[in-house]
Amino acid sequence: MNVNRSRPIKAITFDATNTLIKFRVPPPKIYLKYVEEHTGFHDELAETLVSTKFIEAFKKYEKKYANYGYKEKMSDHEWWKLVIKDTWLGIGVNNILVDAHLENGTTYLMNYFGSSLGYSLYPESVEALEKLHKKGIRMGIISNSDSQLHAVLDSVGLRKYFDFVLESSSTGMRKPDKMIFESGLNIFSTILRRETNEKIEPSQVLHTGDHYYKDFLGALNAGFSAVYLDRADRMNSYTFVEKDSRDLENSLGIIGSLRDLDGFI
Repeated sequence: MNVNRSRPIKAITFDATNTLIKFRVPPPKIYLKYVEEHTGFHDELAETLVSTKFIEAFKKYEKKYANYGYKEKMSDHEWWKLVIKDTWLGIGVNNILVDAHLENGTTYLMNYFGSSLGYSLYPESVEALEKLHKKGIRMGIISNSDSQLHAVLDSVGLRKYFDFVLESSSTGMRKPDKMIFESGLNIFSTILRRETNEKIEPSQVLHTGDHYYKDFLGALNAGFSAVYLDRADRMNSYTFVEKDSRDLENSLGIIGSLRDLDGFI
């Protein structure tokens, strides 16, 4: 690893989903459960199909209306309604039933995945954040999520730890675009300048997340320091992608738990 330790880490940014929080049940299963319970629809193949159809719909609208329809000024509700509709149609629910239940279904599913009903914490999340907070480390969230992330973090009790939450729906930016990382750096710079008259360099911000390209390489490309969170030890099964990425400038390598962040401060 190649990090200038003479410039200590002053701030940390986190990915959210699959880093600090996780789905209690995968969304496609809840989509299927809702439509079965409220319409009487049942098809033995639906449980096998629903995850594939959800992913297809998500990717379709992610491409057509990027960042949850930011440029088109779509609400999160409008964007997800398109995904839900295509998912239900894809598993064989007929048009009449879909149209009859789509509005109420979207509202229910948005509420479900906008709170602790849909998400839980990783066991070490609070412990890790508490330690960093007590050390005076500034913290923020950089996520490719929609704007419901703010409510989710409140619901699971994490929002209080963060100076900001940057998500794609409100900013029109997404990882690995360096602009969303630079926006986080600018917020930290403003806070530190106001409170302590300190400056902060990009490499003094450490980013961690579970996605190799969006989190790890995205942060490094923005000049941040970075660690790749690999709870499942996936990198053991193949080389650490594209040469040895642990030797990239500002890379701190791989961690298996958020508890390991304490060692970098």
